Parts: sequence; C-alpha cells; structure tokens
Amino acid sequence: MKRSSTDPPVKVGDTIELNIEAQGAKGDGIAKIDGYVIFVPKAEIGKKYQVSVNRVFPNMGFAEIISDDAQTQDSEDEVEPEQPEMDVVDDTEDFGTDDEEKELDWGE
Repeated sequence: MKRSSTDPPVKVGDTIELNIEAQGAKGDGIAKIDGYVIFVPKAEIGKKYQVSVNRVFPNMGFAEIISDDAQTQDSEDEVEPEQPEMDVVDDTEDFGTDDEEKELDWGE
C-alpha cells in the first residue's frame, strides 16, 4: 500500500512495531509502513521488532531495535537444551612405574 501524503508516516523518536519483509544490499532489514521504507540494522527477515526511529528522510527512514518480540516470545517457551553424553576418561589408570621410566632413553 502506498502513502497518499508526502510527509513520512513516522517521526524521529517514534517507537513502533515492524515486520521485516526483506533484506537490503548492506544486510539491513527492510520494513514498510504505507509504502514508506524503514531500514533496521541487524534485523532478520520474517521477524517482528519493537524499534525506535532515529533518522527520517522524505523517502526512507532508519530505526534501531529496542526489542525482538519474536525472541522474547521464544524465550518464554524455551527449554534447556539436552546436554550430549560425554565419554568418561579414567584418569586413575596406571601409566607405568618408575622402573619403566628409567628404561626409557631420555637422551641423558
């Protein structure tokens, strides 16, 4: 949907929720509000973020992530990952006696 007004739909300091729809050439997330493009650094496609608008131009704006709503939702349902089983090493194994050590040629 395109904007009907020439004024940007956001102002510097606005806190808004955005769905990231695409990724820019430099890796920034891209969202749109009524056709107005907002770039969000470090945002991932398909995620929803709470952002703060920090730069506004006539054709585009920039915002920074305040919170990752998707991550917040996941963390509530997060289950501690199962730890893989580790092989137990028996460090009490006898590695030889002093007599065997004397038999080795240590270059002395």
